[in-house]
Amino acid sequence: MKLARGHRGENEDNPVAYVRNAVEDLLGKLGDRKRLTSFRPPKRLYHYTDARGVEGILRNCCIHATNLGFMNDAGELQYARNLVQKVADELDSNCSDAVSFSLGGFVNALGDRRMQYYAACFCADGDLLSQWRAYADSGGGYAIGFDTAALLRSVQGKMGLQRRAWGSRLQQLDYDPQTQENIIRPICAGFALIGKTCTQEFRRHRQLRDAIAQCIGSLFLTLAPELSRVKSPSFREEQEWRIAVLQEDLPRTFRVSRGGLLVPYLELSLPGPDSGVIAEFRWGPTLSPQLARLGLQTCAEAFGYTGLEVNGSSIPLRT
Repeated sequence: MKLARGHRGENEDNPVAYVRNAVEDLLGKLGDRKRLTSFRPPKRLYHYTDARGVEGILRNCCIHATNLGFMNDAGELQYARNLVQKVADELDSNCSDAVSFSLGGFVNALGDRRMQYYAACFCADGDLLSQWRAYADSGGGYAIGFDTAALLRSVQGKMGLQRRAWGSRLQQLDYDPQTQENIIRPICAGFALIGKTCTQEFRRHRQLRDAIAQCIGSLFLTLAPELSRVKSPSFREEQEWRIAVLQEDLPRTFRVSRGGLLVPYLELSLPGPDSGVIAEFRWGPTLSPQLARLGLQTCAEAFGYTGLEVNGSSIPLRT
């Protein structure tokens, strides 16, 4: 990816202005490239949970986005760190010292507790055995079917986030290491080139340090959303979509895990029963399907969710 260099305009007579304009140009190029590889989400997405989770979602009209460091995939953030580290190592020889440091600093920042990643997870398949076992009480739980278009509207609107967070959007996870690198590499290379050019052309400028800091910050904001959607190919079967959020401040809400851990989470507000955001309820492969259906219908109607699809799993599983 090439950026204009060596002929600064009148609005680029200092490194801060140069970085601002160069980043804007780079983001435009990256945006055009991303539109060519965009995916269309399915009409319905499913959130697997246990009985307590269903009751809480319906009662409080919200869904929890869990800190990624506490997900079932314990190495998810480390996988993202390794991916950036690999790209950064390959770019090191062509970077200025300042930008080389910035790429390494970004890798370190992925583990910084002040930069918290959260995700509310969904699956494209509403009757997947691995999901029932992992997230829905070993098959005795439930799956809530969300209308994707309505969910998208709620994501793009006010999500009820606590304090300051950077964005919230619905995205499909990428399990292919090659396509992951194809997305990460031009971002890192583009920002490395901006930093290198800036360092060379404004070597002794008093605002050079500020400009490099601005470059690093823009790199973080550009790369972080992409890293929240990369996952090891070992989890490909999950067909995961997620609402991902990067929060700058420490959380204020916690739940206790089955193992007794304090798990940070954010509450993402959902519109009420009349919004159509929830389109279906499904019970898992339980040995008591009649009771599972009755309890699910009664709970849904108690909170105003009437006339929706209520289905059971077709998987013959002895739980």
